[in-house]
Amino acid sequence: AAFQAFTTERSQRTAEITNESWRIGEIAHWEGYVACWLRDFLLGFVLPWMGSGNMVKHAKFDIGPLPAQRRAGI
Repeated sequence: AAFQAFTTERSQRTAEITNESWRIGEIAHWEGYVACWLRDFLLGFVLPWMGSGNMVKHAKFDIGPLPAQRRAGI
């Protein structure tokens, strides 16, 4: 039961970064001269524009108190 609750909570929290990573990964695997040129050109603009703000947003996730701390009232 606890693992199922964890999985459900984690899936909701990580869906955005998983989907974003999948989209960028698909573009990164383009093949062919024109497709690769376009990919490199677009990612050269998009990635610096996105900056590290997105990563910081995902890294600052607060899990709250641990279950043992909740029971102890900490």
